[in-house]
Amino acid sequence: MKNILARGGIEFIAVVMGITISLWIEDGKNKNFQLKEQISLLENLKTSLNQDLEYALKIEKSLDTCLVSQKYLINLDCSNLDTLKNSVFVKHIEYSTKGGWSFFPRYGVYRALSQNNDLGLIDSDVLKSRLITLYDFIYKRYENIDIVMENHYQYTYPKYLIDNFYGGIKNNNVRIDEEIPINYRINKKKICDGSLKKEILHINGITGSAFNSVAKISKEVEEISKLINSELNRLED
Repeated sequence: MKNILARGGIEFIAVVMGITISLWIEDGKNKNFQLKEQISLLENLKTSLNQDLEYALKIEKSLDTCLVSQKYLINLDCSNLDTLKNSVFVKHIEYSTKGGWSFFPRYGVYRALSQNNDLGLIDSDVLKSRLITLYDFIYKRYENIDIVMENHYQYTYPKYLIDNFYGGIKNNNVRIDEEIPINYRINKKKICDGSLKKEILHINGITGSAFNSVAKISKEVEEISKLINSELNRLED
């Protein structure tokens, strides 16, 4: 009888141990799967943000060049126009039009995370908070600026320049999908009566705002990328 009980006890312990080990193995598999999911998620975010950063830096550089030329044109002195070379004037006019870049953030990865409730896979509350602020507020705020910029740089400002400083077509041999290159010429009357200055002042303010906003985007994306790298290093250790 004792042998039967002892044997039964051993079998029971063996069953319990077997179940425990199975659960432990299954738990390990689940944790390993979750770890891979976390790493994959962060890697995808990092790639998406790096693409946004690359594009934002290009826009930032273009806007900076644009602002420099706009400042030059705003400060043109009517008394010195006789010594102003047309090539220099044209260069600054052309650069002053380069503010119409639109910024199109890549929302795909973030939207998928939000819709699938996968943001919870990110352990860092700081990182989650910064991502929400970037995608739901900072990017959205720039969209509003973008609309105003597009109107000025695609329609209002080019029309003014063609109406007042048009100097012919540079090259007629362009594809149908290419922008026709335009020559500009110095118009002393429009410079001296302040018309050019007023027109540029209309766009200079919003261009400065756009530059500050896109610079903020670049800085925020760089800082978030550092947080993502820290999380990846922690998970991969």
